[in-house]
Amino acid sequence: MKPLFGTGAGTSSVRLPFFLCGDLLRGRPLGWIFAAAATVPAQVRGRLWRLPSGAAVTQPDPAGGWIQGEVVQDPRAEQIALALDLLCGDPQLALALHRVRARVGARAVLVQVPGATSEALGAAGATPLRTGDWVRVAPDG
Repeated sequence: MKPLFGTGAGTSSVRLPFFLCGDLLRGRPLGWIFAAAATVPAQVRGRLWRLPSGAAVTQPDPAGGWIQGEVVQDPRAEQIALALDLLCGDPQLALALHRVRARVGARAVLVQVPGATSEALGAAGATPLRTGDWVRVAPDG
């Protein structure tokens, strides 16, 4: 299985805040993972997709719409996301860690966000969503 975070151009060893979306958000099924960490509401530009497994995946794109999520400053974020990918990821989909600007209140903050290209997402059978708000379209939401 391909790892969640590749070593592509978007990867950095600098520990930036991590953008969470999908079921990692507070109040969602996996939100407990970061319950002890401080999170703040945030948005990044791009598109949200749903994998056949039901998981949410981002496609970062500065010209895209706003994806709703949260930013966490937790040194475990990358390792936790990698572990989740190994447990429930799609072997056809290799995500890369991208450095993008997130809107946090009135500020722009550089964050890490896992994402994939539309071609890779399409090949994995993912469906593009018409909204960037996972809570509105989540299977149990």
